[in-house]
Amino acid sequence: MSLIKAPDLIFVKEVLDSVRNGTPPWVLPHLDPSDPVSALLCRRDKAVERALVGETVQSLLQDEQPSRSAES
Repeated sequence: MSLIKAPDLIFVKEVLDSVRNGTPPWVLPHLDPSDPVSALLCRRDKAVERALVGETVQSLLQDEQPSRSAES
């Protein structure tokens, strides 16, 4: 497997969006803001986006490495 972009340029939010939607991150489904379920999903998406700002695949890999050595 190879990556199109370097791990430090791939944001975790992009990966999660692609897995969930099965589409590229720039293709967003239409959500009707007057629908309570869509409004809830929109709030959830914004919370996830805020929580993951700046997180990249590389930063996840760096965070994981010390915990692996601690388990050995």
